[in-house]
Amino acid sequence: MGRIRLETAQTRPITKQKVRHGVLARFIRDEDGSFVILGLFLFVAMLMLSGLAVDLMRYETHRTRLQSTLDRATLAAASMSQPLPPKQVVMDYMSKAGLGGLITEDDIIVQDLVTSRRVEVSADLAVSSTFLNFVGITELTAPGHAAAEESASQTEISLILDVSGSMGWDSASGNTKISELRTAAKQFVNLLLCEPSDPTETVNCSVEVGKVSISLVPYAEQVLAGETLLSSLNDIAENITVTAEHTDSSCIHWYAEDFERVSLDLADPALILQRAGHFDPWRDKWSRPRNRTCKTHSWRKIMPLEISHAALRNKIDQLRAGGYTSIDVGMKWGSLLLDPSFRPATLNLITSGVVDSRFSNRPFSYSEPGIRKVVVLMTDGENTTQNYLYDDKRDGGSEVWFDDDDGVYSVYHPVYDVYYDTSTGQFESAPYGGSDARQLSFQELWKDHWTRKRYDNYSWLDAGHKYGTATKDDRLDDICTAAKNAGIRVYTVGFETSERSNEVLADCAVGFYLTRTVLLERALDINVRALRLGMLDPSNAYSELKTHVCEDALIFGNCPNSVKIELSPISRNTWAMPNEGVSCVDRDAPVSTDPPEDFSLGGGDQIMMVRACVVQDPFFSTTPFVMSLPQDSTGGVAIVAASTYVNEP
Repeated sequence: MGRIRLETAQTRPITKQKVRHGVLARFIRDEDGSFVILGLFLFVAMLMLSGLAVDLMRYETHRTRLQSTLDRATLAAASMSQPLPPKQVVMDYMSKAGLGGLITEDDIIVQDLVTSRRVEVSADLAVSSTFLNFVGITELTAPGHAAAEESASQTEISLILDVSGSMGWDSASGNTKISELRTAAKQFVNLLLCEPSDPTETVNCSVEVGKVSISLVPYAEQVLAGETLLSSLNDIAENITVTAEHTDSSCIHWYAEDFERVSLDLADPALILQRAGHFDPWRDKWSRPRNRTCKTHSWRKIMPLEISHAALRNKIDQLRAGGYTSIDVGMKWGSLLLDPSFRPATLNLITSGVVDSRFSNRPFSYSEPGIRKVVVLMTDGENTTQNYLYDDKRDGGSEVWFDDDDGVYSVYHPVYDVYYDTSTGQFESAPYGGSDARQLSFQELWKDHWTRKRYDNYSWLDAGHKYGTATKDDRLDDICTAAKNAGIRVYTVGFETSERSNEVLADCAVGFYLTRTVLLERALDINVRALRLGMLDPSNAYSELKTHVCEDALIFGNCPNSVKIELSPISRNTWAMPNEGVSCVDRDAPVSTDPPEDFSLGGGDQIMMVRACVVQDPFFSTTPFVMSLPQDSTGGVAIVAASTYVNEP
């Protein structure tokens, strides 16, 4: 029988290759310790993210420190009340904060103007990284930029006052209109130049001298400039700017094109200002001073760029009433006295002792920061009539001859070359008196002898004409438009005026009510910067804000007790605005210094709305314009202004 061989797994030979394969297979199938590996990866990632957060926190800390220092430095340097050079102030702030090495004075931009100062600076701070080094970022650059500007409140005003004959009539109050105007004008001057909280205060003034200039322009049929003012317009160019055919009166005859612009190019040798004729247009025979178009009472003269409230009150007290009404001529002069082209004349007036030397830069340029140019025009009526002479009847020899011995006139007729003898009513070949008769110049004729009406009675003679209401209304519209386009705020006060007059004045402006409104809006705009930067003391913010608004608004009587300010955030989610009805002071209730419920400074980066309401008595309670406004139980009207801003983060 054959032999049988039995092989089993135990007896089969095992090679090294098979052993390695089995170990690897078991290792692959084994899941023990897998989370440890994942945890190690996650731990490393967390360390990297934590390191990034630490580096970013350090970066933001240093950036905030840099930005805060720059903000404080520029705000301090821009203050016009501090005497140090702005660049020195910024460098000092940066040095004391340990950041002095980041900038030099060349990095600081300063714009120092007459009425404003702007300081701007940028700086970069390198913040070294710790954990970001592992990914190749060795440092982060923190940028900083700050700019601050402060503007001094400088105001130029032309107060244009109607002194025409109708101002002598009685008003609804029982007093004459000129009396009411004198009172209102003096109160206006007191508020602007003395004490904004009390229109009757004339001694204890809080307004800084030199911040406000007021030019007083009385007007009737003409405006009496004054010989000194006319002389100040001369000698600027190589020629004489104002014609000098006489010096008996000092009015200017403005032509239609003059009302289309505010400025005068006094340096232009071709500029000629025509002196108005000194004549009486009315009576049949003899000229009388009270009937002349350019009346020469001293109280009628323009008072340019006045600094003294006492001098202005004294001038206003002298005002009387008489003559026709030329609102357009008053407006022309008032706007010119605010235009920068008048500045060379200001320097001449300073030399003459008429204007204070502190006003040597006035009128300021329209673009000068912090400047407010305002016309306040007061009138009781509308344009009427303005008489004038033709250009060839102002100067040179007239057609009238005069014999001094017998006082007889002869009038030459150029067509027939004969003389009309006024004593006989006959035409002669020579004037009465023969060689003893002398030809009168037009200046002499109008001043000492004839009226224009008597001259025009001779059919072959015609000395002049007149501008009527329609023409003068068009000219008023032209000069008002030119003034507003130039940057002058124009406000009119209609005192017991007709409906038509109100329409004409409304085309020029809208009334003194809006003068106060604009000044309140301006005061809010000035103080929004302090609100936005959080410069108010939170514990006393309401009282502090009211004080600043009243100081900057200038003309509100008893302002702190008459103003109420709301300050509330606007939600970025709903964009819901505050309720429509702004809250105003109840003057019948006890005075309260507590802030209203809707007064909150808000938080960083919040949109804020600030609204202010001031209750004031109207200057003229009898004007239709004022009477049409809603009034409270005390007779006051509410003046409201609003503004929005975003808090700094």
